[in-house]
Amino acid sequence: MKNKKKVIKAIILAGGYSTRMNLRIPKQMAKIDNKAIVAYTLDVFERCKAIDNIILVVHKKIVRQSRNLIKKYGYKKIEQLCLGGSSRQQSVFNALKMIRNCDYVIIHDGVRPFVTEDNILKIIRSVKMLGAVTCAVKAIDTIVEAKENFIGRTLCRDVLWHIQTPQGFRFDLLFKAHQKAKAEGIKNVSDDAQLLLGLKKEVKLIEGSYKNIKVTTMSDLFLIKKLKKTIAAGR
Repeated sequence: MKNKKKVIKAIILAGGYSTRMNLRIPKQMAKIDNKAIVAYTLDVFERCKAIDNIILVVHKKIVRQSRNLIKKYGYKKIEQLCLGGSSRQQSVFNALKMIRNCDYVIIHDGVRPFVTEDNILKIIRSVKMLGAVTCAVKAIDTIVEAKENFIGRTLCRDVLWHIQTPQGFRFDLLFKAHQKAKAEGIKNVSDDAQLLLGLKKEVKLIEGSYKNIKVTTMSDLFLIKKLKKTIAAGR
């Protein structure tokens, strides 16, 4: 008897409203070459054959825009739209509560449009073996601990990594971690891997890409526009 195929779903987080960027629209709907940033992200997950379904988490003010975007680009894997919460943690938990029949869940920021299928597949291969993994890149700058805006001590960058998404988890583990956090009054953890540590579960770092930029500031938006042109030109 063959082993039953494991179901893998992706949660794409696009529920923020860009208060730090002072845009009239959420940053995930900002356009590059007349296409929303989140659409570039969705394209990759739609193409990836290992992903069975997608839950797209959106802000309540852009539900109609999101539905129009799904229709425009013909995304077939998006099984549900989910309203985001007051924090990233709440947004993920909202999505988890909607999911049925899932073995592994892949979490990704909608505003990391340069994720690749290779990134996703590395996470999937690893999460099947380990249960909890995240993309990350090694720190390349000198990093210091500050005390009142003065250098306190320099940290050893050889052991420092920048956490990225995608992240992959066994569904039952991640759901349990979110339930535990809620029961303990933990409300604003910015990264799901941190919640797994609360279960004493190790999270493996999987080397990602420095191109996998998250749009947080206007400078990031400018940078990804330049980077997209460079990639398109094959440089």
